[in-house]
Amino acid sequence: MSNPGADMLDFFRKLAHSQFKKTLGANVDVRNRLANLGDDGSSKRHVVHFAYPLRDSMTDASPEILVHLTEFGFMTRQTRDTRGFIFEHDEAIGTKDFDRMTEHLFRFFADLGWKYGGWECAISIPGEYEEQTLFSPSAHLAQ
Repeated sequence: MSNPGADMLDFFRKLAHSQFKKTLGANVDVRNRLANLGDDGSSKRHVVHFAYPLRDSMTDASPEILVHLTEFGFMTRQTRDTRGFIFEHDEAIGTKDFDRMTEHLFRFFADLGWKYGGWECAISIPGEYEEQTLFSPSAHLAQ
């Protein structure tokens, strides 16, 4: 006999994993936009990430998520509606390590039936206006 809750979670996991390449593509898109403005992504800057449950019933994973993100070194808070999370850190976004981290976040959230919503950061151009303008065509997945 099928377990509807488990079947739904499995469906959301498969859906999220099938969209993973869009996340790395979004990373590249944001870095390209920043490069067009003179930012090569090599300097550390404030980065903000987002994650949301795919269904209200999946908020049960919130305590596990909070622990994981805190252990990973993020400053974490709930979204205004308290369903999702906003988590922040200082990091260079132009590295393979950053891509590996976003891959980890994507898969971690997908396994819990959540959506990693992407990231945004400040423009950082040495000697010009480092960390002054919030760049927000973020690496959110296509809606």
